[in-house]
Amino acid sequence: MPPMKKPFTLLTSAACLLAFLILVPAAPSQTTDPAAKLQALSQQLKLTPQQKMQVLPVLKEEGPKVEAIKNNPSLPPTVAENS
Repeated sequence: MPPMKKPFTLLTSAACLLAFLILVPAAPSQTTDPAAKLQALSQQLKLTPQQKMQVLPVLKEEGPKVEAIKNNPSLPPTVAENS
Protein backbone atom coordinates (compact mmCIF):
# COMPACT_ATOMS: atom_id res chain seq x y z
CA MET A 1 0.00 0.00 0.00
CA PRO A 2 1.16 3.54 -0.66
CA PRO A 3 2.06 5.50 2.50
CA MET A 4 -1.13 7.63 2.47
CA LYS A 5 -3.52 4.73 1.96
CA LYS A 6 -2.64 2.92 5.18
CA PRO A 7 -3.67 5.74 7.59
CA PHE A 8 -6.76 6.45 5.48
CA THR A 9 -7.81 2.80 5.60
CA LEU A 10 -7.22 2.68 9.36
CA LEU A 11 -9.18 5.89 9.90
CA THR A 12 -12.04 4.69 7.72
CA SER A 13 -12.19 1.37 9.57
CA ALA A 14 -12.24 3.12 12.93
CA ALA A 15 -15.03 5.46 11.77
CA CYS A 16 -17.12 2.50 10.56
CA LEU A 17 -16.64 0.67 13.86
CA LEU A 18 -17.63 3.77 15.83
CA ALA A 19 -20.74 4.28 13.70
CA PHE A 20 -21.70 0.64 14.18
CA LEU A 21 -21.32 0.85 17.96
CA ILE A 22 -23.39 4.03 18.12
CA LEU A 23 -26.18 2.83 15.85
CA VAL A 24 -26.59 -0.68 17.23
CA PRO A 25 -29.01 -0.61 20.17
CA ALA A 26 -28.08 -2.21 23.44
CA ALA A 27 -29.46 -5.63 24.14
CA PRO A 28 -32.66 -5.42 26.16
CA SER A 29 -31.11 -7.26 29.08
CA GLN A 30 -28.36 -4.65 29.44
CA THR A 31 -30.61 -1.88 30.68
CA THR A 32 -32.72 -1.69 33.83
CA ASP A 33 -35.09 0.95 32.43
CA PRO A 34 -38.45 -0.82 31.93
CA ALA A 35 -39.54 1.59 29.17
CA ALA A 36 -36.33 1.04 27.20
CA LYS A 37 -36.61 -2.73 27.60
CA LEU A 38 -40.25 -2.63 26.53
CA GLN A 39 -39.36 -0.62 23.44
CA ALA A 40 -36.57 -3.00 22.45
CA LEU A 41 -38.62 -6.12 23.11
CA SER A 42 -41.67 -4.79 21.31
CA GLN A 43 -39.57 -4.09 18.22
CA GLN A 44 -37.83 -7.47 18.31
CA LEU A 45 -40.99 -9.47 19.00
CA LYS A 46 -43.47 -7.19 17.20
CA LEU A 47 -45.70 -7.00 20.27
CA THR A 48 -49.25 -5.73 20.04
CA PRO A 49 -50.34 -2.85 22.32
CA GLN A 50 -52.16 -5.39 24.52
CA GLN A 51 -49.03 -7.53 24.82
CA LYS A 52 -46.98 -4.43 25.72
CA MET A 53 -49.40 -3.68 28.56
CA GLN A 54 -48.99 -7.24 29.84
CA VAL A 55 -45.18 -7.20 29.66
CA LEU A 56 -44.60 -3.80 31.30
CA PRO A 57 -45.47 -4.86 34.89
CA VAL A 58 -43.12 -7.83 34.58
CA LEU A 59 -40.28 -5.56 33.44
CA LYS A 60 -40.98 -3.11 36.29
CA GLU A 61 -40.75 -5.93 38.85
CA GLU A 62 -37.59 -7.28 37.29
CA GLY A 63 -35.51 -4.08 37.62
CA PRO A 64 -35.02 -3.99 41.41
CA LYS A 65 -34.33 -7.73 41.47
CA VAL A 66 -31.61 -7.44 38.83
CA GLU A 67 -30.06 -4.48 40.63
CA ALA A 68 -30.05 -6.44 43.91
CA ILE A 69 -28.21 -9.29 42.20
CA LYS A 70 -25.71 -6.91 40.60
CA ASN A 71 -25.05 -5.17 43.93
CA ASN A 72 -24.84 -8.34 46.05
CA PRO A 73 -21.24 -8.50 47.34
CA SER A 74 -21.60 -12.17 48.34
CA LEU A 75 -21.89 -13.23 44.71
CA PRO A 76 -18.75 -13.84 42.64
CA PRO A 77 -17.95 -10.95 40.27
CA THR A 78 -18.56 -13.03 37.13
CA VAL A 79 -22.14 -13.78 38.22
CA ALA A 80 -22.88 -10.14 39.01
CA GLU A 81 -21.32 -8.88 35.74
CA ASN A 82 -23.22 -11.31 33.51
CA SER A 83 -26.66 -10.60 34.99
